[in-house]
Amino acid sequence: MTTVYTKDHEWMRVEGEKGIVGITDFAQSQLGEIVYAELPEIGAQFSEGDVVAVVESVKAARSYIRSKSLEYGIIPPIFDKKDFHIHVPEGATPKDGPSAGIAMVTS
Repeated sequence: MTTVYTKDHEWMRVEGEKGIVGITDFAQSQLGEIVYAELPEIGAQFSEGDVVAVVESVKAARSYIRSKSLEYGIIPPIFDKKDFHIHVPEGATPKDGPSAGIAMVTS
């Protein structure tokens, strides 16, 4: 059983007829809390370089907001004393697909 890694810290392993995919511990630590993962359909076939899955995290949304804070009228020193929370209640409005992160950032 061989595990193959990408330069982006993703991995894949084939066990019998199953392909198992994941991300490394380093990638998980960099992403923080994962809020969404879109995986391929069972039986899907891929070529080298294809996008196979989408993973979104709260850390990515937080970083984006901090980088655009002045455009939104938020003065950066506020982050020294205050932080913000993104709540994604289970069972609420469906949050699927790559646009889910965009919806959370703009809400």
